[in-house]
Amino acid sequence: MDKNSLLEKPFFPVDHKGRPFSLWCDDGWLDIISSACHAIERRLARVGKSEEFKFAQIKEKFGGLRIYTEGYSDDFIEGAIEMAENLSYKTCEITGKPGFLCRKGTLLKTLCPEKAESLGYSKYEPATKGENGF
Repeated sequence: MDKNSLLEKPFFPVDHKGRPFSLWCDDGWLDIISSACHAIERRLARVGKSEEFKFAQIKEKFGGLRIYTEGYSDDFIEGAIEMAENLSYKTCEITGKPGFLCRKGTLLKTLCPEKAESLGYSKYEPATKGENGF
């Protein structure tokens, strides 16, 4: 799926200046976003709330996908969003291949091994108990 086809869905609003919705992440996560959108679209149609749901923002933050919405929501929709966000930590943001959370200085990004190496990232290892004096 390409960004333009995805953004044609009715729950991707234009902003107050008429600009199209922007996805603030690389193309490797488009399939994840598309799958979540498909599940949400089917749920909205089933409950008759298609006109009451919009995405507010979709972006990368701290190496993972973040999806913010406005309007109608329920447990199913929240679950679809949570699943997409969780999958992003296992999917390279650039290529869509299997990946892992990586670090370069203070930057975090989920990448496949090839992209991590070419971009100078290393696998992120969280601090263990006892490090940093705690």
